[in-house]
Amino acid sequence: MLCFVALGVAGIVLAALAYWFRYHTDACWSLIFAEHFGTSPADLRRQVAWITGAGSGLGRAMALEFATHGVKVALSDIDEQAIEDVKYTLIAQELLSEKDVLVLPMDVTNFDEHANKFKKVLDRFGHLDILVNCAGRSQAAKFEDIKMEVHKAMFDLNVFSHVHLTQTVLPHWLERRSGHVVVLSSVAPKIGLPDSATYNGTKAALHGYFEGLWSEVFDKGIRITMVCPGPVATPIRQKCFTDTLGKIESFKPPTGKSNKMAPARAAQLIVLAVANKLEEIWFGPQPFVVYCYLAQYFPTFYRRHVVPSIFQKDHIAKLRDG
Repeated sequence: MLCFVALGVAGIVLAALAYWFRYHTDACWSLIFAEHFGTSPADLRRQVAWITGAGSGLGRAMALEFATHGVKVALSDIDEQAIEDVKYTLIAQELLSEKDVLVLPMDVTNFDEHANKFKKVLDRFGHLDILVNCAGRSQAAKFEDIKMEVHKAMFDLNVFSHVHLTQTVLPHWLERRSGHVVVLSSVAPKIGLPDSATYNGTKAALHGYFEGLWSEVFDKGIRITMVCPGPVATPIRQKCFTDTLGKIESFKPPTGKSNKMAPARAAQLIVLAVANKLEEIWFGPQPFVVYCYLAQYFPTFYRRHVVPSIFQKDHIAKLRDG
């Protein structure tokens, strides 16, 4: 009898936890734990972070969040004026002094520039602690229509620029036996986002490359954090790759209140993950994190029973677009 009572109580507790997680959280369990019991991002003070894609969206938000905790920043983006504006904001808000902010305009797909840009980071700060690979673009296209040139261009931007820049920085970290690379992936390949096959592929490829790197350097003082956001209120959907190279799809932000996560909250969670040296994090508006857990631990159930429901009548696309 006591056994049945215990099972009943355990069931109620688990149901309550599941309800709380679904309706009152916006992140995976490791982030929730770190937020309540982990290391404070204040411990990152005086470190140096180099952020690509820093001119807008999550890159900009991370620059502000790192600076809030006293982290010096090097800002890279193809849009020079955008990162100048970020620098102005950091100084105007008295988060950092001018000497603690370096503006490095860069097209990350020009791999020949990487070594020279990294040298400028070292010339200014003497070392680099954190590399944030954030540059990238989204996609809107049907799988069967995507031209091979689009696959190649998206992999150059979303994958190979991250890989090559990390390869450029890695010898410096191996010598110092210290370093941390942050890689912006997505929940997209976890849940199988429709109309984004190449985008999904690029983000999945990042896991292959950087988890392979992790197994080579985890005992050499180098940390890797894979960041998998759900929908965040950034401009990433305003300049999407399509099925044809040179053709761009732009999605206007939804009118009224958006269900997407605020960039400031996303940046807060990423910097928290860096401070706590978390290997992989998932976050975003629910039910995206729930979908990630189902796809990760119950893949057959997820594909047979959840996917037909959530993809019905473009449900997932509406959630993604806020």
